[in-house]
Parts: sequence; C-alpha cells; structure tokens
Amino acid sequence: FMLMSLALSALLIAFEHSYNLLKELKLATSNLEQAFDTKPLSYKEEKVKLSHFDITFENVDFSYNQQADVLHNISFHAPEGSTTALIGPSGSGKSTVANLIARFWDVTKGCVRIGGQDIRELNPDGLLHYISEVFQENTLLSDTIYNNIKAGREDATEQEVIAAAKAAHCHEFIERLPNGYQTHLAEGGNTLSGGEKQRIAIARAILKDAPILLLDESTASLDADNEAKINQALDRLMKGKTVFVIAHRLNTIQNADQIIVLNQGRIEETGTHEELLRKKGHYYEMVQEQQKAREWIVKGAVKEVIPMGLLDLLLVAVGLSMDAFAVSVCKGLNTKMHPVKTGLGRAIFWWIPGAYAYAGIYLRRNNSPVH
Repeated sequence: FMLMSLALSALLIAFEHSYNLLKELKLATSNLEQAFDTKPLSYKEEKVKLSHFDITFENVDFSYNQQADVLHNISFHAPEGSTTALIGPSGSGKSTVANLIARFWDVTKGCVRIGGQDIRELNPDGLLHYISEVFQENTLLSDTIYNNIKAGREDATEQEVIAAAKAAHCHEFIERLPNGYQTHLAEGGNTLSGGEKQRIAIARAILKDAPILLLDESTASLDADNEAKINQALDRLMKGKTVFVIAHRLNTIQNADQIIVLNQGRIEETGTHEELLRKKGHYYEMVQEQQKAREWIVKGAVKEVIPMGLLDLLLVAVGLSMDAFAVSVCKGLNTKMHPVKTGLGRAIFWWIPGAYAYAGIYLRRNNSPVH
C-alpha cells in the first residue's frame, strides 16, 4: 500500500506541473476549432483588377454576430485621392467603417463599393493588395526588422526596403541596433518603443504603396520627437492616395477634404472643417470643448510658471550679488587677516546665502515650499 501511495503521489506531482499547460492547450484547441468553423467570405472574381479608387457606402447597416446593429444607414462618397476624416466618441463606429472598407467583415445591409465595384464580389486577398493599414496596434512578426518591412511587398529589393525605412524616419534607430536590419524582434515587437513600432509599420505601408490608406491617428500618446517624425512620414505616405483617417484630435484634420461625424453608429454631420463650424452642430461643440481645454492648460501653466520664474531670478540675483560682495571683501581680508578668518568670511558672505539661493531654486522646481 505504501509503495502504491508513493507511486500515485509522484504521478499527481507530475500532473500538477502539467495542469497549466493543459489549460493553455485547451484554449488553443478551442481557438483552432473556432477558426476552422469560420466560413470564408464568398466572392465572384478570383483576380481583382481595380482601376479607380473612390469609395462609396450605400445605406450600410452592420452588426457583429447578428447582434445589435453597430452602424445604421451609413451613406457617403469619398472621391479618389481625397482624405476623409472619421471622428466621434468611442464606440461610434469609426473603426468599423475602416474594417468594412478592407472587407474584414461583410455588411449586414447595403453595399460598399470601391471604384464602382461591390467589394463582396472581390476576392478578399486580392482586395487587400490595394489597401494599406496603419493602426494604433500594429502587428509586427517575430522575425527580423528587414522582413517585417518587406512584408509590405515581397518582391522588394534591399535598396527599396532601406529607402522606405528612411522615408518613415526609422533608418537611424535601426542602424543603432546591434544587428541593424537583421535584428530579430520579439513577438509583437515588444522590444521596441511605441513610436519605433509605428514607424516600422509606416515603412511597410510606404513600401507597399497601395492606393487606399486606412490610418488610425495615434500620435497623441507619443513624445514630441516621435510625433514630429511620424507626422512627416504620414504626410509622405498619404500623397495621392484615397485616405481614411480615424481622428482623435481635431486640430490634425482641419485640412481633410471631408469630415464625417459619427455618433452611436449614425452620421450626424458631413462637410469640411469650415462648413461644419458654420453649422454650429456637434462638430462645432467638439472644437469649442478642445479649445477650452487647451486654454485651461495654457492658463494653468502660465499661472504656475511665471511666479516660479520670477522667484528663481530673484534667488539667482541674490546669490550673484553675494558672490561679488564676498570676493571684494575677502580680497581686502587677504591682506589684513589670518587665512582661517578669511575662509570664515567667505563662508559668511557667500556660501551661506549662495547655498540658500540655489537650494531655493531646487525646491521650487520640485514644487516644495521655500523656507
């Protein structure tokens, strides 16, 4: 009995170590079954040949998994080579519109046309050859940086890959990496910063040079240097293309050819920046709110910074004045008094008030009270 108990205990211990692995395998198996059960999107044309790239939504409704509609009767036209900005609160349907253009899903009702063709008739893989995407969460492969950029166009040469990287302002930081373009990335590009991943995704889109660009503006969370470089890269990427921008900051879309304001899956307003301001509707209210927020930030900064700056200048002036006074006095002391007394004089006239002045600056900079 004891031998059987020991054997059973060893078996249970081994099973304990495998339990978490079995749970992960169960989840992976479930995901695989779901993927195999998913029906591929149907189409009529195997080879996709598009010559025009204007985009039209005709009375589009859409719902995920036959649940409540996410989009309701959406209709608009985006001319070829134009920039259309999609704005609205979270959950208003901006990303869904972009996903329907790329045919990640099919509409529940209505029609999406590119160049006059119903995209439900087109091979989804062939359609994606004409579309580039740069989103907030960009997929990077567990592969080299070179291959991640080259994924945009498999037949690209090394010179074309490097040229795309330079255009996206990522060549410099790639060259600083230990293995340059052959640096192997972790899954999802987790070894890179958000700005670096964004620029590699832009380089991939530049290399692909597709006539339709879906862009999720995501520079709001980046530092100023990364934001400036990414904006320069995006300006180059957008030239001559039919662009849809999911906008988060209104000041970045004022030059868009068309602004579509979405709310709860419906179009509230459509027009240019100036036209929507004249209507004084939802877009006008959003612009006013953002301007108030900027003014509040600026006023708050001025209110805090100016007194701090004046006190800092005063403290520096005190320190410099004491320095000059101490030097002049100690020169006289050097000729008449003992060196120890001279040192004591410098301490009294310079080190004590000088230390107070610069300590005051440090405390003010760290929002601590000056005593």
